Amino acid sequence: MLTLFVRGIRPIFRFRSKGQCNPLGVELIREIRGSALISPVPHGIVCRRSVHRVKWRSFISMIVNGGRNTLAFRPLPITRSTCFAVKVLMLFLGYSALLSVPVSVAAATASSPQTPETAATAELPMPIRKLVAQHMTVVTSFKAEAGLAGWVLASEGRQVVAYTTSDGQHLIVGSLIDENGRNLTSVYASTYERRPDLTSSYRQLDSARYVTDGPVTSTHVIYVFFDPNCIFCNFAWKALRPYIQAGLQVRWIPVGFLKPTSSQRAVAILEAKEPTRALEINETGFVASAEEGGITSLSVAKPGTLSALTANRALMDAFGGHGTPTFVWKDSRGAIRTKSGMPPLSELATISGLPEQPQTDRSLDRFR
Repeated sequence: MLTLFVRGIRPIFRFRSKGQCNPLGVELIREIRGSALISPVPHGIVCRRSVHRVKWRSFISMIVNGGRNTLAFRPLPITRSTCFAVKVLMLFLGYSALLSVPVSVAAATASSPQTPETAATAELPMPIRKLVAQHMTVVTSFKAEAGLAGWVLASEGRQVVAYTTSDGQHLIVGSLIDENGRNLTSVYASTYERRPDLTSSYRQLDSARYVTDGPVTSTHVIYVFFDPNCIFCNFAWKALRPYIQAGLQVRWIPVGFLKPTSSQRAVAILEAKEPTRALEINETGFVASAEEGGITSLSVAKPGTLSALTANRALMDAFGGHGTPTFVWKDSRGAIRTKSGMPPLSELATISGLPEQPQTDRSLDRFR
């Protein structure tokens, strides 16, 4: 069992279990405040585009203060990006070692990212050497907070931010949160990961199978990749209602990977006589406790619809989508922007290009 020790670390995280937070204020949150990278279902760990499943009785057991407070997750499904982060640990530690070696979590103070260094100019720490020996490449290195050295590692076209400790003996993979709650790993990823040219991918959005939601003639258009069983997509749908009423057009691009019924519900939405109404039925009838969409699954699909779903998922990957929801839009300067995960409500004005709209849905309070 992978054990995560947080003894002696200031309570910056909160660990949510069955809707409640650990009183010490420790939480393992879904990546970047709500991406559906991980979501409780009894299927084990599922990598997208992979048939491999690891049936662990518990994915993570968190031990706080020397074991006096222990919480455990049920098996969780994760997407390729999260699988890649797990792969980094697997390559370094080895499967047997992973089941017994503690993984450290570090806290940091708020500061802007430092100027990157070239990894080739310094001797690589032993954990990085081991990863390079496993055919991973070092994109760059940089000075991170709390005395950590930051690294951008790549394998099979995927990139991940990792950290090594000051003694060069330990590797940390995960979200680094500062005292103000800012996800520094996300900041570092935006700053140091190599970004592909998204112009070609953006042009493909027009030919994707999507559901139009909002004024057809609107000049404010964004795209959102979503899974019908994704609870954070449901939050996004709710949060965007005021903006749609204010003139935003949202083009919802369905994918289906979280559960077996995900693609079936996506098919039901795309093949409905009124797809926008079908999407509304799915979201208004969403069962949060089970993380299930509200529309009835359609088990038989037209070949063209299945091909469209496959193409949609490939397109999401092309944008570097870490999970659902993934937002794609052009900013005021015409630059293509992307964001994986449910953003804070305050960011929706920037994404939509419209003034910030009031939010009255209390289920969205966690994103304020």
